[in-house]
Amino acid sequence: MKELSRSLQGKGMKKIISLVAILATITALASLPLAAWERRGATVEVTMADGKKVTGELLAVKSDALWVYDHDAGRGERLELRQVTRVKLFRKSKALRGLAIGLGAGLAMGLLFPHEDYNEVGFHVLLPLHTGFAGAIIGIFACLPRNFSLTGASLPAKQSTLERLGRYARESDAERSAAIQ
Repeated sequence: MKELSRSLQGKGMKKIISLVAILATITALASLPLAAWERRGATVEVTMADGKKVTGELLAVKSDALWVYDHDAGRGERLELRQVTRVKLFRKSKALRGLAIGLGAGLAMGLLFPHEDYNEVGFHVLLPLHTGFAGAIIGIFACLPRNFSLTGASLPAKQSTLERLGRYARESDAERSAAIQ
C-alpha cells in the first residue's frame, strides 16, 4: 500500500512539473512578438488606377491617402485614395505560434486527462504531434493575404476598409491621438 501511494505521488509530481514546463514554454513562445522594439507595419501591395503597383510597409492610413514605405527604394510614398483601386495585405505567418500552442495543448491534454484504453507512450507522443500539426495549419490559414477593393465602394464601406487597414499600419490611431494631446 505504501509503495502504491509513493508511486502515485511520484507520477503526480511528474505531471505537475511537466504541466508547469509546458505552460512556461507556451507563455514564452506567445510573448516573443511582444519583445519587438518597434511596431512594424504590414507589407502591402497597392494597385493604382493606372495599373502601377506599389509594394512596401504600410506606415499610416489617412482619410485621403495611404503612406507606404518601399524598403528596396529606401523612400516613403504618399498614395492618394482617389487613385487606389486595390490593396493586398500580407500578414505575418502564425504557423509557429499555432504549432507551439497545439503542442502545448496536446501535452496538457495527455497529462491531465489520461485514459486507460490508450497506450501511454503512443498516446502521449501522437496527441501532441496531431494537435501541434492542427495548430500550425490553423496558423497558416489565419495569415493568408487579404484583398481590399476601394473601387466603386460607398463612403461608409471605404471608411470601414480604411479602419481595418489602419490596424495593420505602423502608426495606429491610438498613437496618433496620443501624440496630438
